[in-house]
Amino acid sequence: MDYPPTILLTKQRQLSGKRISLLSPAKINLYLNVVGRYRDGFHNIETIVNRVTLFDRITVVVKNSPTIEVFSNLPQLENEDNLCFKAASLLKKRLRVKCGFSICLEKNIPIGAGLGGGSSNAATTILAIIKLLNLNVSRRRLYQWGEELGSDVNFFFSQVSFALLKGKGEKVFPLDVKSKLKYLIIYPQINLSTKLVYEKMDILQEAAKKRLPKDDNREEGELTKFFSRVKILIYALKRRDYFLIEKSSFNILESSVFSLYRELEEIKISLKRKGFFCQLTGAGSSLFSILKGENYWDKGIFSKKKEWLIFEVSSF
Repeated sequence: MDYPPTILLTKQRQLSGKRISLLSPAKINLYLNVVGRYRDGFHNIETIVNRVTLFDRITVVVKNSPTIEVFSNLPQLENEDNLCFKAASLLKKRLRVKCGFSICLEKNIPIGAGLGGGSSNAATTILAIIKLLNLNVSRRRLYQWGEELGSDVNFFFSQVSFALLKGKGEKVFPLDVKSKLKYLIIYPQINLSTKLVYEKMDILQEAAKKRLPKDDNREEGELTKFFSRVKILIYALKRRDYFLIEKSSFNILESSVFSLYRELEEIKISLKRKGFFCQLTGAGSSLFSILKGENYWDKGIFSKKKEWLIFEVSSF
């Protein structure tokens, strides 16, 4: 058995007031491709992700009462739709935990940015409660919970720096990459809906198919090319070959995101003209560039865009 069937009420009372505080990291998608679709409508993806040093902070306090409450520096997150709340509720149900939790979420990772903040919060909340209650939960069971909570949750459960994710994002294959990359993240304060981005991608792909001749097989050729990019990118990451990393990086969702928000495409074009590699991360609105040395970028480039949030982060 992976965990005690229940936590005795006397022990729960002893734990009341106990607290823990953990950092909840963001991620960057260096590569993201859609390779198929499941019957339930979800997309079958391949993505290479890197955990980075942009953090939310989650503090969990054990309560005597069975309720869960969420507090945040962003009031709109103080509800039952919050993934911290959903994660704590799932753990209580699966482990038959009677006590409740007070969860404080200090939010720094932008929402709808493609940086995995919500998934990271869900994983970190569960990991915090497991440590608080001294529970024995296997990685296999954690991954089962992660599948219920969201596509990137298992990556944050894995606590590895680089990984290849497949399926709906729930299948995690850690990569033996020792490189520590530095990134510049640009968030133009646009909150994007993942569902909307994927729906737009489907529309654009259907339109593209209709324009192709019936005997045209370029789509299959492109798919093969993208599969090979995964191996090339892993090779480049292991050798910290910046040129090859940039050449093999890819995000299939860029065209759909740019069609929804032309401003994001203009940012990418502007940065590329100034010599920066620039790519969208995930299904959000954040763009990132890889920094190759100290003082590589000029803050003056962004001085006219005061509404943008700029982060300098690194792999960890």
